[in-house]
Amino acid sequence: MTTRTAEKRRNMRSSAAYPITIRDNRGYILAAGRTANISENGVFMISRGCAIANPPAKLIAQIKLPSLAGDNNIRIVRYLCKVVRRHPIGPLMGLGIEFLEKLE
Repeated sequence: MTTRTAEKRRNMRSSAAYPITIRDNRGYILAAGRTANISENGVFMISRGCAIANPPAKLIAQIKLPSLAGDNNIRIVRYLCKVVRRHPIGPLMGLGIEFLEKLE
């Protein structure tokens, strides 16, 4: 018998595949891949390689998004974040990332 629990997500997720990198505070890339879904509070990303074994408390997520102007340009958004979940997907790694603060 399966017991259903209340939804824990605070914001709706949107399925979207955008390039994303996760870096430490020195700028080293720890994971790079694509988003699988994104919300105001975080993102789930899929990465081929992942150097995040014991993640530091705070990392930097950099996401390349389409321009808000509707042209072919991209904009880069950066967030202070933390890894809240790791999930192997065959040879890939899924990472649940929580946004802590938007960076300029």
